[in-house]
Amino acid sequence: MRIAICGSLAFAKEMLEVKSKLESEGNIVTLPKNVERYADGTIDVENKWEKVQLDVIKKYFDEIKNSDAILVVNKDKNGIKNYIGGNGLIEIAFAHVNNKKIFLLNPIPEMHYSDEIKSMNPIILNRDLSKINPENPDRKLPGVGVGVIVMKDGKILLGKRINAHGGNTWAFPGGHLEFFEKFEECAKREAMEETGIKIKNAKLLTVTNDILKDDKKHYATVFVTADYAEGEVANREPHKYEEWKWFDKLNIPNPLMLPIQNLIRQFPEVLK
Repeated sequence: MRIAICGSLAFAKEMLEVKSKLESEGNIVTLPKNVERYADGTIDVENKWEKVQLDVIKKYFDEIKNSDAILVVNKDKNGIKNYIGGNGLIEIAFAHVNNKKIFLLNPIPEMHYSDEIKSMNPIILNRDLSKINPENPDRKLPGVGVGVIVMKDGKILLGKRINAHGGNTWAFPGGHLEFFEKFEECAKREAMEETGIKIKNAKLLTVTNDILKDDKKHYATVFVTADYAEGEVANREPHKYEEWKWFDKLNIPNPLMLPIQNLIRQFPEVLK
């Protein structure tokens, strides 16, 4: 199922956690733009001018329209239990008129528009995400990730991961493939989002089957080769990476993230 996560950006950290859990169940999940930056405090969630500049509300309607359902993350805020703000109400209404399933993480809050929310028949999960796929709640499907092998003057760009997934290992830029997205487009997007650089000549290389038992995750990782184009390397997602460095192909660091280990076993010439 393709699910768009909605709700107050004050719950950005919870949104990221819910996204990870849903993806582990085989769902395709989208988030409002820059949720990671709200989660780590880079953008002030109370700064409404930032929301206007980034056009957060309007741009997300297309994601909702292209999804099968929305999941509203509603927690306590402003002294209100399971808060759903004005933006959340608009997103619920938009999903309703577009015949999308509506899930609420927690029960409907007691607010002056509670009846309006009830009239749109949301499904209350009570924090049990398995209710989203009741026809087969135990079924899990692998995710699809894209890894970008960026080359510059014979060197490869690698970042040291610090989060739970692949923590303390080195990895290429990359991330989840979005719905309707080409591999090469994903490679360009992830390179920019994580490191701030532009790439060119992106080409499909190979695919690895990566089973991370310790993390209870399973991915098909699509590797794309590309050349550095322009920009200064910057750590734009410090909650995921400690640093980024260029390494000579014959002197890459260890330990490497499992997909890269599998890549080298399957395609050793990538480091030649």
